[in-house]
Amino acid sequence: MAREETIRYHESYYSSHKLFEEGWLQKPDEEVNRLVSFLSGRSNLKVLDIGCGVGRNAIPIARELKLNGVHVDCYDVLESAIELLHGYAEQFDVQGSIFGRCIDMDAIEIEPDSYDAILSVSVLEHSSSLQGVNRLLEQIVRGTKVGGANRLTISTDRHVTACDTGEVIDTRVETPMSKEQVTEMLQRYYEGWLVDRLSLVPYKEDLEYGGRLVTWSCVDVSFFARRVV
Repeated sequence: MAREETIRYHESYYSSHKLFEEGWLQKPDEEVNRLVSFLSGRSNLKVLDIGCGVGRNAIPIARELKLNGVHVDCYDVLESAIELLHGYAEQFDVQGSIFGRCIDMDAIEIEPDSYDAILSVSVLEHSSSLQGVNRLLEQIVRGTKVGGANRLTISTDRHVTACDTGEVIDTRVETPMSKEQVTEMLQRYYEGWLVDRLSLVPYKEDLEYGGRLVTWSCVDVSFFARRVV
């Protein structure tokens, strides 16, 4: 099943790559600096990172906003990721700001108006269904305070082919979505928000997958918005 494949991939990756040193864990999401700047003038902040992994985004946010009294809730389905997150939090001296919890995204309940910022980077497509994606978006939107911000990226239109033969390779993603579908969804849920970014970012890479060299391509929907009312 797609969920098992996703879990296997991330468990293997986190065990073989170190945070801020290797691969896509080497640096945080490109919009983390914007998020930190947006929050930097405030105190007693609450931030939620859905699908936090080992802290690629949560730990830089905690480090930069530590003096503001930031509290970063970190949710991930992998117990192993949460354990590594807590270890990295100690390593980077932000253990007092990082609060990890193992939970499936389909079970997340967010109190209304409870967070100054919520981010979910390359996570929503791993919900178990389109209904689950819509439910989590509803939770994220209602859980953000007036004056707060959301940062989302969603992978769409995934396409993988074998480099040697051009054969299409079946890669499982829990909820395949098109860029048009996701764009419409975001515009609907974030009506009335101030949208700073809604862009389509093509991604293409040759990598090893299932013992074969493949060309992996997709379109990431990159989104940053602020709740103004």
